[in-house]
Amino acid sequence: MDYKKLSIMLFVFALIFAIVGSTFAFWSWQSTSAQKTDITFTIASGFSCSADGGGNLTSSNIQLAPAVCTNSTYAIKRTITTNLTNSGSEPVYMDMWLNVDYLLYPLSESKNFKYALTTSSTNCTTGAVAQGNFYQKTPGDKVYLLNDVTSGGTYYLWIWLDSAETNTALMNQNFKFSLGGECTNHVSGPDMIYTASDTELEIGEPIPTGVDTFDTYQEAISFLGYPIFNSHVIDNGVVSESYVGFEITSAVASLNQGVTAGVYFLKGGDSGTAFQDNVGVLQSAFGTSSTYCSGDSSSYDCQLGDYYYSANDEGIVMAISPSPYCAVTEGGFAACIVY
Repeated sequence: MDYKKLSIMLFVFALIFAIVGSTFAFWSWQSTSAQKTDITFTIASGFSCSADGGGNLTSSNIQLAPAVCTNSTYAIKRTITTNLTNSGSEPVYMDMWLNVDYLLYPLSESKNFKYALTTSSTNCTTGAVAQGNFYQKTPGDKVYLLNDVTSGGTYYLWIWLDSAETNTALMNQNFKFSLGGECTNHVSGPDMIYTASDTELEIGEPIPTGVDTFDTYQEAISFLGYPIFNSHVIDNGVVSESYVGFEITSAVASLNQGVTAGVYFLKGGDSGTAFQDNVGVLQSAFGTSSTYCSGDSSSYDCQLGDYYYSANDEGIVMAISPSPYCAVTEGGFAACIVY
């Protein structure tokens, strides 16, 4: 069974927290007219999702200092309303996360710099669906708030420096977060797993002992450290299909005209029967011009910076990063290798 996925990344939308140091408190937070908190994005006809964080930030100066999360003066609280619309028969799944755009030492080493997403407006623990801290997070990291949500709802996002913090060296530190997300349409079928292992997985065989498997592609990307991975359909405990997957973030797409943000899958190990479908996938990501891609009736290759993506009519698919590469061979062997 072919695994099909429609996916689009929310453009760095809306809920942007830009924090500027202050000599009178730990931080000063000021909004601008560009920092809107509502977005709508569409996957396909009759299939869309939206998130509304409440419009522009209206406070001209909100100060943060060690406090409890409900402190209206020293903590951030935002209301986020999500909506999923689908006129078709297949379910819609939504993920949502915080992009870590700017966060440096020593603030990144504090376990008291915390966040929570709740369904309750009263405090940051009742109805918590996600909670944690920003300890050792660096720019480019994602902090997941929602995963595979199938219906809309109202949530409350809390960000605060816990009252247990005593390190005065955190004064005048800057940080910036932006809200991001993804809306997908998963076709029901056998289980899908994700890997980033240098141990080969073979179509027609069980998953080898010791291979790390993940429930989401985001976990595989985090494990490998690059936006590429393998994915596999598992049917009755056996690998029945294998793919090379890659992610193009909205930040990368915005810097490269004609490139579309999203998560893409190239099917391999099938004697090339999916070759034309793979060409379509690459053209969805990079467009049909020769700016990024070239090919003929037997192979198709694309390059974006230091990354290369390819498929051929023998069933070989690859995604090559500056360090590891992930591939599925014509014989149905899949792995991610550091070279």
